[in-house]
Amino acid sequence: MLDAGRRTLITVDLFTADESVAYLRRAVGKPVQRQHAVALAKDLDHLPLALAQAAAFIRDRELDCVAYRRRLGDVRLRLADVVPPEDGLPDNHRTTLAATWVLSIEAADKAGPPGLAHSILDLACLLQPEAIPLAFFTSTPAIDYITLNGELRQESDILDVLHTLDRLNLVTCNQRTALVQTHVLIQRAIRDDLDADSLDVLARTAADALLEIWPEVEPDRLREQMLRANALVLFETARTSLIEPRTHPLHFRTTDSLVEAGNHDAATAILRQLLAEQTRIIGADHADSLTTRRHLADALEENDPREAAAAYGRLLDDCVRIMGPGHPYTLVTRCEVVKRNADHDYPQHALARFEELLGDCRRILGPDDPVTLGVHAALANWHGDAGHFDMANEVYREVLAAETRLFGPDHPTTLRTRNNLLCIQQDSGMTLDGSVSFRELVEEYTRVFGPDHPRTLATRANLAFAIGEAGDVEGAADACQTLLDDYARVFGADHFEVVVMRLALSYWHAHVDAACRTKGSSPER
Repeated sequence: MLDAGRRTLITVDLFTADESVAYLRRAVGKPVQRQHAVALAKDLDHLPLALAQAAAFIRDRELDCVAYRRRLGDVRLRLADVVPPEDGLPDNHRTTLAATWVLSIEAADKAGPPGLAHSILDLACLLQPEAIPLAFFTSTPAIDYITLNGELRQESDILDVLHTLDRLNLVTCNQRTALVQTHVLIQRAIRDDLDADSLDVLARTAADALLEIWPEVEPDRLREQMLRANALVLFETARTSLIEPRTHPLHFRTTDSLVEAGNHDAATAILRQLLAEQTRIIGADHADSLTTRRHLADALEENDPREAAAAYGRLLDDCVRIMGPGHPYTLVTRCEVVKRNADHDYPQHALARFEELLGDCRRILGPDDPVTLGVHAALANWHGDAGHFDMANEVYREVLAAETRLFGPDHPTTLRTRNNLLCIQQDSGMTLDGSVSFRELVEEYTRVFGPDHPRTLATRANLAFAIGEAGDVEGAADACQTLLDDYARVFGADHFEVVVMRLALSYWHAHVDAACRTKGSSPER
């Protein structure tokens, strides 16, 4: 029975003596004398996991039960450094499992370049046991760590060692799915053998590696979910190692990913917990704590815009106090406050605040700084919301030209500005048929983000509206129906976007019905 704090209690039955012998004879793959199998099974306390580990070792090293028992006896004498502390497992069971692992790990280290097997298992011990990306182990940070602790000749050595660990039943390496699995108890044994300094190094290496293989735009939603899952496990196992002296940016990649996927509640909960830890460890005025507050305010926007606005207001006061009014972070926060206040302000006052902020950004940061461009885009958006379509169109064109030049046409920021510009042109009637441009943009989003990414789906919604505005109400209804099905598949039937799309579908169905009544026909559903 495993009882470790918040873990779930699971009762694991032991094998009987006959079951143990039968298992060993089958798993070893060669004749085994009964008395030797009985003796080994007794040494291993009839634990299924220990028996599996021993059988894999015997099979791989071409030993017999007697030789394995001899090695097992030797390693039991030096288990003080590898046996996990009290966690609910009986002492003899903990010692038995640890002994089988030590033998297998040592064998793997000897089979490949020295030191690699242990380093690879070290890296795996902080992550999700069921699905670790194979690319994680061949990332630059992982290779640097492995090279520091072992003799790595070439990248293929890592794959060779993973296959050795697979043969020894320490991991499962599936090259078809590009995933590595390991056992939670093996992870626990390795983690509990780490001192604080080793944990710090290992945790930051793992975080660096995950961040390297996690692109800013991940078109594969399942892979992004897997990366998030590994990051969340890492945050738990790393404890404070990813908070001080600096908070690792993997925290924000993870919560931004959750927000992008529409899971604002989960992102908010993670950020609140992170902020509480930061306040306790590095202080509320630390720059990283302020960064977390900004991400938290963004995560709150969807469900509680009033609280998000209040959070940004408090953050701006603290940024001015701690960093000064001209700091880039202060200017970014000031932009968020100006945007949120613009809806409740007199238009001339809101415009004056935007222009003052834009002037400060250009003077302090320069016209091509991303912060300056972000403020410029926010000004264009405000003009559009205020009905100043000509001005919004002009400003968005300026921003788009700069972003295309600086970031490239496929950058997410550039694509977002293209989308906003098309929306302004559609709303103002500057284009007779915006569906052509939106179709092109949907193709770009699909290529860059993937078909199921929220931004791709949102752009398809804009396309559906443009189709209807161009006079093809049946085409708009069909596009909304397809999009509704995709939203429900990706996010679930109760998601907010699904509700919005149902309303849009009803809107266009009403237009189809009206058109049919005019023609004296009936709509086809």
